[in-house]
Amino acid sequence: MSSKRLKTTALFQLNNNWYEVIAAITAVTLIPAAVSAAAVFLSNILSVIYGMFDAVILFPPFFIATIALGAVSYLIYGIAEYGKYTYTLGFVRSGVKDLSALVSGFKNLQKCILLYIIKYIFIFLWSLLFIIPGIVAMYRYSAATFILIENPEMSPTEALRASSELMKGRKGERFVLDLSFLGWTILSTLSVYGFILLNPYYETAVTDFYVELMDDRSADPYGAAV
Repeated sequence: MSSKRLKTTALFQLNNNWYEVIAAITAVTLIPAAVSAAAVFLSNILSVIYGMFDAVILFPPFFIATIALGAVSYLIYGIAEYGKYTYTLGFVRSGVKDLSALVSGFKNLQKCILLYIIKYIFIFLWSLLFIIPGIVAMYRYSAATFILIENPEMSPTEALRASSELMKGRKGERFVLDLSFLGWTILSTLSVYGFILLNPYYETAVTDFYVELMDDRSADPYGAAV
């Protein structure tokens, strides 16, 4: 699977659709980031004014609120990821730009949150062995959210197993696709506009990768995983 062809396809799909897709992807990216930033800001304010230990002792409700806000922001990332890829799947497969897809995670709330948590626990545990196994695990489970979206009857662990099966022999291709965006990622740090343009381009290409992967293995995409 050629990274160049996937990126060319993504640009073709985005032609005349940039504004709508940029607005959708940016919104679903910034909302969890804003909640996370609020948690970090509150934590920093308490630790600077009182010191972390005093903040815990003197203002436990604020400390608890900070922890709760951080936990909520983490869960929102899972919901946002589910909504983002529901949106991009609809866009890539049929050209539909359905804004309601961005909140589709709430329709399958328990599973999409559990998938997000379990996936990153697995990646973290593999990372304890060394950084390379962690990176391999990240790509092994990279299709899990797409799979759960298209198969909402699956459990999170079934989606992870299906992703592991689907990505057999294809993790290197996905790594090369990500690597091909490295230069653009570095350039995008020079301007917020660069990031805003790059994000929908990258997510569309990633979705095209999954769609082509499914087309290549349409007969039996998940093997004996489910």
